[in-house]
Amino acid sequence: EFAKGEYMLDWTFYDGDAIKVAKVASGAITTWYKDGMDNEYKITAEGGKTGEGTLYFRPEGNAEWSYFYLTVQPKVVPTETPSTVAPTTAEPTQPAFDFSNYCLCGYINGKDYGMTEQTSPKWNEPGDYVFAKDGTLTVTFTQDTYVQVKTLHGESWYAFKSYVSDGTTTALGTASDTCKEKMKVPANTKVTFTLSKNASGAFQLGYVSAK
Repeated sequence: EFAKGEYMLDWTFYDGDAIKVAKVASGAITTWYKDGMDNEYKITAEGGKTGEGTLYFRPEGNAEWSYFYLTVQPKVVPTETPSTVAPTTAEPTQPAFDFSNYCLCGYINGKDYGMTEQTSPKWNEPGDYVFAKDGTLTVTFTQDTYVQVKTLHGESWYAFKSYVSDGTTTALGTASDTCKEKMKVPANTKVTFTLSKNASGAFQLGYVSAK
């Protein structure tokens, strides 16, 4: 707890990250900050929020914050008076992005999967098709399947701007980007998906045949 009623978390933020805070009680999410879908706090390079920084969260909200419940402050690195000869230092490496917070959803093996309150799994449950940390996932499909991507508990959803009929690596976007289409995987196929980020930081998805 950083100040009365306020919490902080040091983190590394990337362009395109979308953040919400969840309250968990007895192993279940009871409250979202903010409630609803497609209203996450957006991290953009243009907004100067990428890189190392601190996320501040206040359950009661803060009227001075643009997102009300939370804000991100970039890390300020103090400058030092250089010596006559500046030492040579290696460029710091960014930690690898962890894709294991993302999974497939859509119309999978003949049924709606992870899309609504009535499906099994429900929209806020991860199901069986969770990506590895490196963004790979190998699956066998017995029926024609149409997929998109979401976070494990449905905080964010990612789809394609237009229908993708094969495994060509294609950029994903959110509903606010008018991206609502899916990628097809034909029946009786075993494929390896790769979820990654392109040069601009946007998610992209593709697949190849797997042995």
